[in-house]
Amino acid sequence: MNTKKIKFIIYLILLGSVIFGGCSANTYHAKVTVFKEPDSPEKNETSIFVFRENSAFGSARKFAIVCNDTVMGVLTSGTFCQFNVKSAENEIVAYMIAQ
Repeated sequence: MNTKKIKFIIYLILLGSVIFGGCSANTYHAKVTVFKEPDSPEKNETSIFVFRENSAFGSARKFAIVCNDTVMGVLTSGTFCQFNVKSAENEIVAYMIAQ
């Protein structure tokens, strides 16, 4: 192989590692744990479960689950988060995390 082909292959490998390495960044450094049954909410609380479908479509994207301006969890394909909120009006949204 000549040096141009070798350089081209090295550049492709580097480009691929940069592109695919960015897809796996954990912006919020969320800890992944196994499911354990949550505690029952208090009398004046509501338990919220957010599930994300296990799908290859869009699986490189992460979603931050935000409740009243606080990040409650980060979801990747096939994951979930659970949290309790005071039983009242709450704003819960999912923001796509930019890669």
